[in-house]
Amino acid sequence: MVDQVKQKIAKMREELQDIEEQTEEADQAADDLEKENQARELEIKELETKWGVLEADLDEAESTGTSEIKTLETEFQEWDKRAAIAENRVRTLENDRTKLVGQLDDIVAQKSKIEQDLKDMDDVLG
Repeated sequence: MVDQVKQKIAKMREELQDIEEQTEEADQAADDLEKENQARELEIKELETKWGVLEADLDEAESTGTSEIKTLETEFQEWDKRAAIAENRVRTLENDRTKLVGQLDDIVAQKSKIEQDLKDMDDVLG
């Protein structure tokens, strides 16, 4: 009977180690997503700056009546598309991060339960 409890404790310790490794992996994945998210946000800011410059150029071209208007409108639309793509990627990354945080919370809850079970078993064994 004691051997079975010891085996169960050993197995639970192995599970706890696995959970700790999964927690570390989830933390690293969340950090990586956060870095990628920050890069995308920087890219969006750069695109918004370029967009502002293009808008100013477009306004200038319209006031002078040059043929640059068509070219600038095309560039403006291209930057608008790129900004939309980058914003969608940021939203996807944020959703992925939220899922990882939820998984991390589940892992931490499992870890706490196993630690409590181990403590209870250690208390029973005296």
